[in-house]
This record gives sequence, C-alpha cells and structure tokens, in this order.
Amino acid sequence: REEKRVRMGAQELSSSDQHALTVVSAVFSTFSVCGSALIIASYLLFPNLRKFSYKLVLWLSFSDMVNQSMSYFGNPKDNMVACNLQAFGMQYFSVASFL
Repeated sequence: REEKRVRMGAQELSSSDQHALTVVSAVFSTFSVCGSALIIASYLLFPNLRKFSYKLVLWLSFSDMVNQSMSYFGNPKDNMVACNLQAFGMQYFSVASFL
C-alpha cells in the first residue's frame, strides 16, 4: 500500500496564487505596521506615557513592525541575500515579539 504525500509549500501553488498571497500579506502587514507606528508615535508625542509598562509596549510594537515589514520582500526565490534576510528577520522578531 502506497502512501500519498501531500506537499504544502509555495512551490506547489500557481504563479497567480503566489502573487495573490503576497499581495494579501503585504496589505495586512501594512495595517500592522501602521498600528505599530501609531503606538510608537504616541510614545514619542505624549511624555506622560513614558512609563515602564508603556516602554514594554513600545518595544513590542517595534519588534512587530520590523517583523511585519519583512513580508514586503515578497517571495524572494532568486535572491538568496533577500531570502536569508527575510528569514532571519521573521524568526528573530517573531520571537522578540513574545519575549
């Protein structure tokens, strides 16, 4: 009896599906980056918010903003430098977001 392996990866999708996922990811990452930028701007504009608890929120917002900005690289198949930078940024700042 032969088992059928299901492969789930970006390579299994058509080019138009990959493009659609990249666009959707970029749109929602833009919402996240704008929200994080608003939190960072509030911290900078309102001195009464500069307490330790809000400082934690500031750094959380910063790491989330960098994490989400990594999706702007799209799907770098041919550029290994962009691919490695995207992978490093996503891994590092994803962990930084919850630590």
